[in-house]
Amino acid sequence: LILIQHEGDLISVYGNNYSNYVKEGMRVKQGQLIAAVWESTGNKPALYFEIRYKGETVNPARWCR
Repeated sequence: LILIQHEGDLISVYGNNYSNYVKEGMRVKQGQLIAAVWESTGNKPALYFEIRYKGETVNPARWCR
């Protein structure tokens, strides 16, 4: 599980990772590879993604471009 702290009380969450390429405390940049995604049944990628605002899960459409 990877949690990335953003400005404005936002956290992005990435789960079901096969391999994480970042470690706790690292700074990441937009577009940087942070993990390899595990595959579900049928060899399909199965990324878990969520956005949290002030600790609550929210619809990511508001912040994702």
